[in-house]
Amino acid sequence: IDLLSLWVVSSPSQVKWALNDKDDGILAVTRRWKDTGKIRHLGFSTHGYCESILDMINSGLFEYINLHHHYFGDYHATGTMQGWDTPGKKPDAATQDKTKSVNSGHQNVLQRQEGTWACVQRAKELDMGILGISPIDKGGRLYQPSSTVARTLGPTMSPIAFACLYAWQQAGIDTLTVGFARPADLDELMEAVELLRNEKESKKAWLSAHGRFQELAERKLGKEWKERSLLHLPTCFEPCTMGVSIGHTLWCYNCK
Repeated sequence: IDLLSLWVVSSPSQVKWALNDKDDGILAVTRRWKDTGKIRHLGFSTHGYCESILDMINSGLFEYINLHHHYFGDYHATGTMQGWDTPGKKPDAATQDKTKSVNSGHQNVLQRQEGTWACVQRAKELDMGILGISPIDKGGRLYQPSSTVARTLGPTMSPIAFACLYAWQQAGIDTLTVGFARPADLDELMEAVELLRNEKESKKAWLSAHGRFQELAERKLGKEWKERSLLHLPTCFEPCTMGVSIGHTLWCYNCK
């Protein structure tokens, strides 16, 4: 087996289970399999929040990651900040320095202050393979885009191509998973591939569209709400939320 994943390691308890280093734990089993040549690479998938994902990445035990990271919100992780999940808790100096370092090469896009951006960048630093889960569906149902999204993009590129270019060019994700019901559903994906061939022009077109989306969001939501409504939110694993994903709910509200 080339790639073996620990599937959907999302909650703090699941992370604790996955990183259990006891002789009868899952890590011990996978090490034996690697040592005997039964598997080549170990990774994990997640629908979790930044803090849990970073715990898995920083363990140094995994060679690739499957996660949600999208231009239009990060699904379950929307609303959690760069690796710290406690509401109202600000990062320490070391974390701030880490964030600056992670973001330094990506000045062309709005600096991501919530979601899984820091997780993707940390995985890149460790040379992990990065697979983006469902950028077209969970990233905003872009196969049925709203008239606002389609109108804002204009004829330059489709919403699907826009999302793919963000993942490849801006975030640095290696591979994207997509679903399709018929061969024609792949046409817009191939559009993104063709745009990617001309990197200079596609980046220029993407940045122009990104700017229009940011202007639209500020006009509809207000500058302060656009910049801060998804910061310092508790996760659905914290008792105060009673299992409600507040960040995801607010993301839906912002996108209405």
